[in-house]
Amino acid sequence: MNALLPDTNVLIDFFRGDAAAADTIASFDRILLCTTVLGEYKSGIDWRTKAGKEYAAKLEAFIDDPAVRFIGG
Repeated sequence: MNALLPDTNVLIDFFRGDAAAADTIASFDRILLCTTVLGEYKSGIDWRTKAGKEYAAKLEAFIDDPAVRFIGG
């Protein structure tokens, strides 16, 4: 099993649809999501906008993926 510990910039690129970030994430069996990175990403979302709500929905779907695991920050 191989695992990726992405930083906030990788998540931003992934959720913006960057093909390289998506390919990188897809190439790993497990994604280890640091709670600090999650907090940084969530703090950058403008929850009042349509785009912000879309990013939040993408994040929730990502978190629900069985390959994603949380680790302490």
